Amino acid sequence: MKAKFGRSGVTDAVLGLVRAADAICVLVFLFTFSDENLTSRTIYGILTLIFTACAVALCSLHGSVTADEKAVVIVSTLFGKTVRKRVIEYSEIDGTECGVETEIRRRRGWVSYTMVLTIKMKDGLEAQFLKVLNIDSSFPASEPDKYKQYLSDQPLMKISHYIDSKLHLNTSA
Repeated sequence: MKAKFGRSGVTDAVLGLVRAADAICVLVFLFTFSDENLTSRTIYGILTLIFTACAVALCSLHGSVTADEKAVVIVSTLFGKTVRKRVIEYSEIDGTECGVETEIRRRRGWVSYTMVLTIKMKDGLEAQFLKVLNIDSSFPASEPDKYKQYLSDQPLMKISHYIDSKLHLNTSA
């Protein structure tokens, strides 16, 4: 069983920091643009390019979670190339949680739904995977039964149920 994810929890946090640093560099670059100090403009211009390149690279980071009979395999790819592969045995997993986070932007008038799969390890670490759901903002309220079915058909939700069933089988055996 395999599910693709757009970002991980760590990537999301780092991307936020990179975007903030990029915005600060752009503002400083624009305010020093009228200065005659060419060195500071050059430095902030280069930093702006570096942070922008980092943001583009982080936005290109995707991956997949595969669960089979033996273990859970997490593969992260950058521009289509595998950059990290991690194998987690079922004996290392404590449990999973899968749910939907809702983000509402009142000023812009849009709602974003993100499915979040969290795999909790026995050593206290967590692996978090996010997938943005492309659904209309009125869908959950207008058709709750179809919305529940839509969520249960999502690959991250299926992976969560599969891992939990494997954990249940391993503890009862």
